[in-house]
Amino acid sequence: MTSSAAPAQDPFAILGETLETAAGALDVPTAQARESAHRAAATTKRVVGSGVYSLSYALAYGTVFAATYVHDLLPEASAVRRGLSDGGHDALSARARRILLQEEAAATHARTESAPALGEESHANGTRGSEPHDTPLRNGHADGDARTRVDALAGQFEGQH
Repeated sequence: MTSSAAPAQDPFAILGETLETAAGALDVPTAQARESAHRAAATTKRVVGSGVYSLSYALAYGTVFAATYVHDLLPEASAVRRGLSDGGHDALSARARRILLQEEAAATHARTESAPALGEESHANGTRGSEPHDTPLRNGHADGDARTRVDALAGQFEGQH
């Protein structure tokens, strides 16, 4: 006996189709929300970075301007004026020294990373790595010359050549 009525649909199939349709409808808003969040994060990062820069700039400018203003107001023979001048020059010299030492440390690190292990090459060519003539020069100067180069660099900030 055949039935002319429509076959009964499986309730789980109907539920599955409904959930698939709902999930598909959520994909578009989720993608849009994700894109909006990325744009908001980029904008926030840019605004915060700009604010940090402005704050740092204002702090540096205000400090240096105030110190130079006070320096110029003081009499020539004032101990405070001489202290401000000497402190400024010494700060620039210390900064130059620090930069030079960082550059030399980076160069030394690069040299040791690319150098063969102790004894590998020195035994191959018949020399020992600890001999004085095997010591490499840094930036064209022997190691003992570093202080002289730093002082010369610092002298450039003080107007000496």
